[in-house]
Amino acid sequence: MKGRVVLALESTAARMNRLGSSVLSELPILSVDEIIDRIDAVELADLQHLAGELFSCERLSVAGVGADEGAFHEALKPLERVPS
Repeated sequence: MKGRVVLALESTAARMNRLGSSVLSELPILSVDEIIDRIDAVELADLQHLAGELFSCERLSVAGVGADEGAFHEALKPLERVPS
């Protein structure tokens, strides 16, 4: 991730886009080192907590296309057993 960030900021256009977005959003303009420090500060527990919020069964939606409604309901069964 850190490598992608550094490589993405190498082009002049990418740097100007980042700076312009920060100014327009009234966000602080961070140096590359500050961005890397923020990435390093993320811990596994932080990611697990966020994933639990974003991918909880209560927030998921499903849709199916096809004539076999039984197959659709069968595909949803594993989600019924997921603990909250």
